[in-house]
Amino acid sequence: KVRCERSAAAALEALRDEIPDVLVSDLAMPNEDGFELIRQVRSTLRIPVERLPAIALSAFSDTQTRVRVLGAGFQQFLQKPVDLDVLAAAVASLAAPTRGGRPSALGPRSSA
Repeated sequence: KVRCERSAAAALEALRDEIPDVLVSDLAMPNEDGFELIRQVRSTLRIPVERLPAIALSAFSDTQTRVRVLGAGFQQFLQKPVDLDVLAAAVASLAAPTRGGRPSALGPRSSA
């Protein structure tokens, strides 16, 4: 099951109702970026990595962006455009094995 939200605020609201197996977020979103989203997930909602691993997507692939992504609370970084097989493999690798069934993912849609 995949659920898409149009903004970080909408994603945070959705996370209050249901925590998916994996969060996938574009870094470039209107109003609040992916860094702000993961900060709020980890600090405001207090959802730990063990409960909700996260993947960041960005067109930027420089080392500084990768370091910032991992330091912010994401577990993986994928460069756009993302091959769907690579994304599926990343989600599967992070999905909690104790959840059973198919992994679900939630992430804001970017305007890009």
